[in-house]
Amino acid sequence: MSKTNIQLSDNNLKINFGDEFDITDVLKNNKVEIMLDHKSYIFDRNVLDGAIIALSH
Repeated sequence: MSKTNIQLSDNNLKINFGDEFDITDVLKNNKVEIMLDHKSYIFDRNVLDGAIIALSH
């Protein structure tokens, strides 16, 4: 769950405070794949540092 607003400029996607999403894969070159609203997005995982709360692992 997001604990802040996150703007993912590469995908023109905004994740708002409280939005829940799944991290589906950790990729090479510090990239992460997430699933939000049944859509998959890939972006730099540094964007998530300090911005999310894990609800389960």
